[in-house]
Amino acid sequence: EGATRAASLQDALQHAPAGQTVWVIGGAQVYAEAQPLADRIELTEIAQDFEGDAHAPVLDAGWHETARSTHTSTNGLPFSFVTLERLRA
Repeated sequence: EGATRAASLQDALQHAPAGQTVWVIGGAQVYAEAQPLADRIELTEIAQDFEGDAHAPVLDAGWHETARSTHTSTNGLPFSFVTLERLRA
């Protein structure tokens, strides 16, 4: 309840009200598809390696960091919330 199901990213974007911020919440394939459309990326960097077969897409040089706040979890794991914005010509 309160959500609209969409069969693709493009279908989901057609449901978004004009002028409203749209948030894309993974997985890796959806992130890769949405990246060319994005102006801002909010990500969490965790200071530890994890096993897995899915990864966020590599960002090209067209992005720059505009904010970072570093924290430590209750179990001592360092992490950062990072904001990246696309460079515009």
